[in-house]
Amino acid sequence: MATQRYISTSFWDDKWVRSINPMDRYLYMYLMTNPLTNIAGVYEITIDRIAFDTGIDERSLRPMLESLSEAGKVHYYQEEWIIIPTWPKHQQYEKRSRIKEGIEKILRDLPAELLQYLIQVAYQYPVHTLLVGYEYPPNYSDSDRDTDTEGDTDAPAPPAPEDTPFPPGDEKPESGDILLDQYPGTAEIHAEIVSTWGQKRIRDYYQRIHDHYAARGTVRCQDYPAMARLWLSRDLEAGKIQRPPAPPPRGQASRQCPACGEITAEKVCPTCGWDIAAHPEESADSRAHGHMHRQAAAEQLAKMKAYMERRAG
Repeated sequence: MATQRYISTSFWDDKWVRSINPMDRYLYMYLMTNPLTNIAGVYEITIDRIAFDTGIDERSLRPMLESLSEAGKVHYYQEEWIIIPTWPKHQQYEKRSRIKEGIEKILRDLPAELLQYLIQVAYQYPVHTLLVGYEYPPNYSDSDRDTDTEGDTDAPAPPAPEDTPFPPGDEKPESGDILLDQYPGTAEIHAEIVSTWGQKRIRDYYQRIHDHYAARGTVRCQDYPAMARLWLSRDLEAGKIQRPPAPPPRGQASRQCPACGEITAEKVCPTCGWDIAAHPEESADSRAHGHMHRQAAAEQLAKMKAYMERRAG
């Protein structure tokens, strides 16, 4: 008997879901509902299986998965494990003991390095308590020194304050300068986010990440640039920050595609494929091309909805 996966109808009202293109929505829905999913939202799947099931070729899949990862929605660990960070929260495991037991059973069978990665990507379950050799923070204490779980008079720890970006122009002291040898991570991602967001903002985010882990007494972050990119995506989605305008290639100005209206510095529109260099002005042909592009996108969305309805049925 097939496993049932329930997706709330509010999925289609989600601001982020409405902002992405139909194929990304299709892939995101597939990753939540395919036969290999589980109650933890962490499962093994090969990229060729994803390609076969969805009909999306592998060359297109990789940038699509990267886009979902940058948004903090889905991570593809070592092209082997799909991770949906918010999945446990939506299962309401704190109120449903059987769900919690099911999640823990799956997580306990995962490799230790994967559990560490779950912590890095803000997987919404206390994974650190499952790690072998986990030590409680130095400030942890049990004031009534009891060994049972009943009648414990200890007050619960206050929730951690929500992270907020530093105000614009708020300078960090020189000691906040971050070096990759002190705050390790992927150099390529570091270079990418610094070039996009600026050194000062990235330095601030690295410091926030360091403080975040130190305050919780968890394992140290293993990849500061990757975590910073995740937090930047989260804050961007929440409207806490705005993405800096991307500079056009040297000697090439951005312009509007006459077919679909996309602002781009490319010669060929990356959204609809119109040859802007050859036909930069709006014309009957460009309008017809734009109409065909929008119609094709609508048809693709309709096919995706029909497919999901058949799967649900």
